[in-house]
Amino acid sequence: MADVTERGEDNPTSTFIFGDTDEPHDVGDTNCSAGWCGNEFPKPCKCGGLIHANFGDENADCDYWLYERCNKCGEDCEPI
Repeated sequence: MADVTERGEDNPTSTFIFGDTDEPHDVGDTNCSAGWCGNEFPKPCKCGGLIHANFGDENADCDYWLYERCNKCGEDCEPI
């Protein structure tokens, strides 16, 4: 599961970190721009959360993959 920082006085929004980055994503923010969010992500998840994305890796043919993680259900994310 992702590292989650809860909302509080010093942190107005909850954030979570996943994949190979330390850049925090904003939980429940449809306008999150961290990692690979911003264009196609976050996507709605069947659980009601949002699927966020970070760059994973790329091969010699320039094919790449992303880490995708729902801020509600974790690794078992399924886009709607």
